[in-house]
Amino acid sequence: YNCVRIEGCNYDPFKQMTRVSKTLFVEIARMILSELEIPVQVGSGFRWILDEIGKTRNILRISSPWISKDIIKEHIEPLLKKGVAVKIVTRKDLDNEEQIESLNHLTNLAKSYRNIKVKHLDSLHAKIVLIDNEVGIKGSMNLTFTGLFKNIEVVEKYVQKDIVEKLIDEFEKIFNMAEDL
Repeated sequence: YNCVRIEGCNYDPFKQMTRVSKTLFVEIARMILSELEIPVQVGSGFRWILDEIGKTRNILRISSPWISKDIIKEHIEPLLKKGVAVKIVTRKDLDNEEQIESLNHLTNLAKSYRNIKVKHLDSLHAKIVLIDNEVGIKGSMNLTFTGLFKNIEVVEKYVQKDIVEKLIDEFEKIFNMAEDL
């Protein structure tokens, strides 16, 4: 048999093929990921998402099945007070006490501010944050304390105009399918 001399030829033919194939795959995957211009973060501790939200000047779009009331109060309300337009799609999960509180708070905000529109879509699973048509963030995290700080999640951040525009189009499709809160 012919062996690949990355790790040496110390295995029988089957082990050599499977172990070297795995090593080659991991190395090729690392090379491909390092060439991509998409910052991908896997893990927990996504405080930077809240920091990005805080930088919004014109329009903030959020698609998140669950949103914590504290995140709304601390990171979205200040934007409303500055006149930033906010569009949110979430779930109307009436079995989740935290979500019920968030929905009630969002409803009250919509009564107080003209620059926020909130809709619900109970089949929603997409997690997208779009900031000023310039930054797109998507991943597996909800805008909850658990989603941002405890769970192991995958998050991607985009600043490429064409990708952000596609994310905005996708968000708007979801938003237009959703019902008013």
